[in-house]
Amino acid sequence: MHDPNYRRLFAFPRMVADLLRAVAQGDWIGDVDLDTLEKLLIAAPAALLPCQPSQRSLLLDERHARVDDLPLGNLMRAVVAFEQSRTAGDLAQAAAAAAEWLRSPGDAELNRAFASWLGQMVARMKPEHAEVALGGTLEEAAMTLVERVAQWPEQWRQEGVAQGVAQGRREGVVEERALLRRLTAVRFGEAIARQVADLLENTDDWDQLAAVAELIVRARRGPQLLEEIARRLRQPDKGLAP
Repeated sequence: MHDPNYRRLFAFPRMVADLLRAVAQGDWIGDVDLDTLEKLLIAAPAALLPCQPSQRSLLLDERHARVDDLPLGNLMRAVVAFEQSRTAGDLAQAAAAAAEWLRSPGDAELNRAFASWLGQMVARMKPEHAEVALGGTLEEAAMTLVERVAQWPEQWRQEGVAQGVAQGRREGVVEERALLRRLTAVRFGEAIARQVADLLENTDDWDQLAAVAELIVRARRGPQLLEEIARRLRQPDKGLAP
């Protein structure tokens, strides 16, 4: 059974409309006003009511559905990506993508509903004493999560959860670099993301990677991001410029 944060998503007409668009089979979807979610039906005479067929149901198994089979920009892609995320990095990538689809002021409440659901899912993955609060919007939550993930291996070590600290740290760095590449691709495209990956290839300092995550949030253009990352990596002892 899904938690209340998940169920809250489907209190929003856009979510229900995107669900219908994702699973619609046949022409009946054309009879639905997706702005009001009203279907154009003709009432049957009372005498024919016993003869009416029962409604059929359709199951969308979100844990096994293929994201690429769903329409681009459809919020059910985000729901499926959230459900299938195995790591906090996967969740951050899914949140960053969903945030791009929920930038309209009219979607502000739905954006916050997704952020609340994200927080609940992250709470199940985090180290025992790690902070949970991520931010009120999906964009804030995704970028905060990237920064938090960089801190988790050390927290796991301190709590005695991680085994093989050195190996875990190496794997964590690799995952963090891959996550930064994916988030760059969401914001600036794959070409810029490849260049960011090249710049970070030999970077294994958590503070540097956390600083790069903040640069990805702040940069307005891909070339600007590349310049700022290169400058940051040349001056490892200096913080981010104001």
